[in-house]
Amino acid sequence: MLKTPSRAAVNLFKDLFRDKIFRSALFTSPLAIIRLATGFIRSKYAALSLGAAGFGLLSQANLFVLFFTSIGSLGLVNSLMQQMSYHREQNNVTELLKVKGTTLVSQLVILAILILPLVFFTGPLNEYLFNTRDTSFRLDMLFLLAAIPVTVITSNYVEGFFTAYSRFDLYIRASSYAAILSVLLFFPMVYRWGIHGAIIHIWVNVFILLLFFLYYVKKLVEYKDVFIFRFEKGVFVKIFKEGMVNLSCAALANLVALLIRNRIIHDAGETENGIYQIVISVTAYYTPFITNPLWASYFPLLSAKGVREETQRIIKGTLVYTMLACSVVCGIVLTIPELLIRILASPQFLKAKQFFSLQMAGDIWYFVFFIFGIYLLSQRKVKHYLVMWMCYLVIQYVLAQWLIARLGVNGAPLAYSISCLAIGLYAILEFGKLLPRSDFSKILELLGVCFVFVTGLAACCWYNIPVAIKIAGLAGWGICVLVLFRYLNIKRLIQRS
Repeated sequence: MLKTPSRAAVNLFKDLFRDKIFRSALFTSPLAIIRLATGFIRSKYAALSLGAAGFGLLSQANLFVLFFTSIGSLGLVNSLMQQMSYHREQNNVTELLKVKGTTLVSQLVILAILILPLVFFTGPLNEYLFNTRDTSFRLDMLFLLAAIPVTVITSNYVEGFFTAYSRFDLYIRASSYAAILSVLLFFPMVYRWGIHGAIIHIWVNVFILLLFFLYYVKKLVEYKDVFIFRFEKGVFVKIFKEGMVNLSCAALANLVALLIRNRIIHDAGETENGIYQIVISVTAYYTPFITNPLWASYFPLLSAKGVREETQRIIKGTLVYTMLACSVVCGIVLTIPELLIRILASPQFLKAKQFFSLQMAGDIWYFVFFIFGIYLLSQRKVKHYLVMWMCYLVIQYVLAQWLIARLGVNGAPLAYSISCLAIGLYAILEFGKLLPRSDFSKILELLGVCFVFVTGLAACCWYNIPVAIKIAGLAGWGICVLVLFRYLNIKRLIQRS
């Protein structure tokens, strides 16, 4: 019996709902939706109140905190969760206390070494980070420095307890309440103190999250079992070796982003940097809907079972889900970029339209090698993973420095897309060694359809092609997907008509 396009689409969605990755995406989405909503409200108000220049400075402040947080955490949180889970299962109280204490003390020591010297250099930091010698920003810098240890202890220590004790529900509850309260405080602070209030709110935000985490972690353990001050050299060496992956990749990624955006500020000004941040924020909005289910389902299954017939299907399903999800988001963004910019920010940011067309073309390739990276971690191929990510970041940084000097801000998103394409091609070839030929051929066909679709819409966006043509492209992509997965047979449809 011939399937009509509408019934074919229904069947495709039914298959998606049966897929483990898609179900994981639904399970992990409530918190992502709350963060998306509160993040949108915060960004919208900041864009309207602070303008493009202030929006860019706020973005720089956030990135500064993220960079030093990634160093101060020493990348120990994953090792902490793994070791806590193992020793709890074995009921080994002594080793459990050693792991907790060593992690906490290590982070506190490195934070003291990092932050205390920076307190005496707030002036040069302001000039480099905000491109200003205005002394009023020195108080802002002190709050940013204070936010770093709070962020490390909150997100890279206390948060690990919720995962290790298998209480993701408490983590969602604490994070949700904190996000809502934080955004409510954002309005009066920005209204009263402008950009200074927005920057100080970064500390307020993480402090509120810490308070909620402490309230809910009390339901799992006593505080004396959370804040343990002891250090074991052997334990540190073990967890630090595993944490080197997180430390190296996170710190280098944030450093590269900070250097690129700082180059934009000093070459093109704060306003241009603020306009470009709208593009970055859109990617940040939708990325958790794709990456969260990968860590929740794809990573643990591959870690436990390795590559076999069952997990080959999981790898294929993960790639299919990611390509479809990324294509849908990019399609929406590139079809109505002006409307989206007006919704997210204000007409002052409309220039970001051209940055969307350059940035979105690289997103699908980014997720391809991100998925491959998780596979490498699941199989403990740490060196391979580090080399791949460092190559990506080095390529992006070198290209960005070269292209920004010649193309202005356009060079930043173009460098991102080219570096994603380069490493994504490598990753997809590696997937060809893991999957059966028939499955890999199907993945290549889907990747080709989605990439052509996204780049076609990007070109339409760049050259201001009418929306009707973009919608036609979206329909064409949908038909190609249905044909590719045999939910629609064009030959039979023509014969029947």
